[in-house]
Amino acid sequence: MLIRALRAFYLALGGFASATLLSLIGAVLAPYTPGVFTLALELVVLGAGLTAVSASVGPEVFGMSLGCPGPSIKSLCRKKPMKTAIS
Repeated sequence: MLIRALRAFYLALGGFASATLLSLIGAVLAPYTPGVFTLALELVVLGAGLTAVSASVGPEVFGMSLGCPGPSIKSLCRKKPMKTAIS
């Protein structure tokens, strides 16, 4: 579970970093390049941003579907009932 969380964190971090870097490159090059290149770069930046958002929000949604609303409220998570010899 820790590896999955780290993978999602690094994917989100990389998505935000690449979206920021490509946005800055696009802002600098936009006056000097044709509109087709600018549009393509905008679509790539949009994809990187959506990847970053989905990677950062996805684990929270998955955690809530397990009954754990967040890392700070672990005591409220649903617990599986223990099996006993009587049941």
